[in-house]
Amino acid sequence: MTHALLLGIGFGLALAAGTAGALALRLVRPGTGRAPALAVLGLPAVILGFTSVHLIPAFWAECTPLTGPDAAVIAGWSVLAAGSAVAGLIAGLWRLLLADGLLGRVPVLTGHPVAENVGVLAGRLGIVPPVVRVLELDRPLVVSGGGRRPAVVISRWVLEHLDESELEAVAAHELAHLARRSQAVLWLGRLLRDGLWYVPSGRYALRVLARDEELAADELTVRLTGRPLALAGALGKVWAGSSGPLAAGLSGLIGEEGDAGGMLEVRLVRLLADGTDERSTVRALVLTVPGLLTAASWQVLELAAEALPLVCRLGSL
Repeated sequence: MTHALLLGIGFGLALAAGTAGALALRLVRPGTGRAPALAVLGLPAVILGFTSVHLIPAFWAECTPLTGPDAAVIAGWSVLAAGSAVAGLIAGLWRLLLADGLLGRVPVLTGHPVAENVGVLAGRLGIVPPVVRVLELDRPLVVSGGGRRPAVVISRWVLEHLDESELEAVAAHELAHLARRSQAVLWLGRLLRDGLWYVPSGRYALRVLARDEELAADELTVRLTGRPLALAGALGKVWAGSSGPLAAGLSGLIGEEGDAGGMLEVRLVRLLADGTDERSTVRALVLTVPGLLTAASWQVLELAAEALPLVCRLGSL
């Protein structure tokens, strides 16, 4: 089963590379992990793509025809890989359409100072001012997104329980997400995680990506407003007002992936310390890991491919 053998080698390399990349992510300072996390999410896909080249009939056809057990294994793999990729893409597109549709149904907020602040802050960030919408909900909720027309959605609870400086910090945080295109980045991360659900490292890499999007938005908020304590106060009030994990998960301020409580603690510590320290040089080192792993995987796959004729001949003796 020469095709199955090469496929097994490639799959093992993808798992090993993903695991090594996930371990390397632990060296990255919080707030600087977007590129490394995306690299770790995409690395298994690249390696499995290299591996799948051998399915093209022109490769090693005279020695390793795709018949018998080989054909069954490859057919099963093709159904799994293609089906997972298509299902992940459909789920990703559904999320986009659902979010866009829900945002459009929320009433626009008018005549409130936070709407004016959003316009001023958006101008300072150099982005088109999003529509501010208010959701009649007696729970904390602050989210941003939207495909055709970006929007910031704030629940009535937030408007009633946060003071002026905290509302400004909340608005700046969501605008920071829009300026950084966090929703698009996280959408891509979820697409890779869902399409490669059988690679466990993707789940951890996505948590790191979501964490870093929040921390980077915090840093940009502090630079924009100059009031780290205002954002810290807003985070504390939102967490205190959240009743249960569902409400906590709904708040864009708290974060969407992973341990919300632990994430809140990290963010508060950084804000109270005015956590805008310089980016760690370890990040540059970690960014080289995916490239090195990809190059090494390509060499191993090339050697395995060259060995296939030998395996084929030995199997026919």
